[in-house]
Amino acid sequence: MSGRAAGAMPSSWRETFLAAFETSANVSAAARRAGVGRATAYRHRAADPEFRAAWDEALEVAADALEAEVRRRAVDGWDEPVYHAGEICGYIRKYDDRLLMFLMRALRPEFRDNAPVRPTGDRPEPVRIEYPTDWPAIANLPLDSPPPPSPLP
Repeated sequence: MSGRAAGAMPSSWRETFLAAFETSANVSAAARRAGVGRATAYRHRAADPEFRAAWDEALEVAADALEAEVRRRAVDGWDEPVYHAGEICGYIRKYDDRLLMFLMRALRPEFRDNAPVRPTGDRPEPVRIEYPTDWPAIANLPLDSPPPPSPLP
């Protein structure tokens, strides 16, 4: 049980709970492993500051492990087998771009959906985005233009 001092808590269901919680970050699973109900665990957490601190530390350890796994999948990737005629004929390295974006959003505010956009310069008129001329014509419509007709019936 990394993160907790040895002997800081009496040996009981709490130790079992905290060990399971540290590896799962799941209160229900940890309570089942310890042989108690979720409500019992939450009551003890509310009543005992030492247990609450150990709970919070176990949750941090679990979150760190999950974060490491997210980073591994996003950055290092994993080898996925490629099959031909029912046999593995090779492997392809896969990465999870969505997890990478979650990491970037956590670390860099400018990657977040709610990041503020601050225009530069002193021009009061609306910003107009111009696209290359070889883009579809809809890309260069003025902002106040009505939407183009739908191609669907």
